[in-house]
Amino acid sequence: LIVFMITAPLLTDAVKLELPEASSQRNEPKPADIALSITADGKVHWNGQLASDAELEALMAEAASKTPLPELQLKVDRRVDYGRVASVLALASQQGLHKLAFVSQPESTP
Repeated sequence: LIVFMITAPLLTDAVKLELPEASSQRNEPKPADIALSITADGKVHWNGQLASDAELEALMAEAASKTPLPELQLKVDRRVDYGRVASVLALASQQGLHKLAFVSQPESTP
């Protein structure tokens, strides 16, 4: 338990993004979920680690073979071109990852 308490804060991904805002309640990711982030310059991060398109395809294929199927927690900077998002979503679908969740920032209250 102590080891978990010490290492758990270190496992959070630190990709800096400017997420769109939406009104919703907070959803805590499950351990098997995958944090897939796309930065403003179009670079993709898989659980906080930078991944090329070839690496991304291999990671998605590996994740799609797991049971139960993990969910992609998609965090996209609001300045990312829609074409880049569409290509990543198409790749996920081709590899068999169909469970997607879009992550946004809660609306700030005045």
